[in-house]
Amino acid sequence: MKLKLSALALLLASANLYAQTEVRLAVHKSFSLPPSVIAQFEKANDAKVSVIKAGSGNEMLNKLILSKANPIADAVYGLDNANIGKAKAAGILAASQPKSAPVTASLPDALAVDYAYVAINYDKKWFEQKKLPLPQTLQDLTKPEYKNLLVTPSPATSSPGLSFLLANIGGMGEEGAFKWWAQMRQNGVKVAKGWSEAYYTDFTQNGGAYPLVVSYATSPAAEVHYSKGKYSTPPPATSSSKAAHSAKLKARLF
Repeated sequence: MKLKLSALALLLASANLYAQTEVRLAVHKSFSLPPSVIAQFEKANDAKVSVIKAGSGNEMLNKLILSKANPIADAVYGLDNANIGKAKAAGILAASQPKSAPVTASLPDALAVDYAYVAINYDKKWFEQKKLPLPQTLQDLTKPEYKNLLVTPSPATSSPGLSFLLANIGGMGEEGAFKWWAQMRQNGVKVAKGWSEAYYTDFTQNGGAYPLVVSYATSPAAEVHYSKGKYSTPPPATSSSKAAHSAKLKARLF
């Protein structure tokens, strides 16, 4: 994380070499960074970092576009390969971006910092108790036995939600994907406002009513990591097929 923050400093240090500079960083609402890391950056660069949580990924992008005439931020973290084209077309990204360190997945017009697969996660305990076989394909989810079991973040506001939709289109074709979504609507799919609502409110693992959720392939590992010893094995698991991948990035704004 230090490398990513240092790269951001290269964009802003020249603005005022002798007075403290405020860096307004727009982030998605699930963004979390240890205060000590921010303090280290502020001390090293004589800067004040103001973190602005602007909603889910696409919701954040829409706010940045709408505030283009009077920008709410100097930099943004949390765009990805599903929405970077829209950000570029809207003219909110600076023409010059810092060079990226070597990465597995690169992005145009922005500094790539991470990537992750988007996939369907399932609540292992729920399926074991119900003795219901796991769906093996997306088409299986349209069957009566899987009615009212899947929740997905909205593609209008959520970057993993949009990545999932684009993967559907890529795998089934546009006509096939929209036909599948029509079948899913008849079979009770829930479209939540954002990823946080889908995962932390609607997913049965966290007290909700849906044992299948569109999330990240790393979500099960994160459950163990952040459980503070409660879990040694993750309570949810990820479907074997990869639905999409999303390279996270940050980029400077005008």
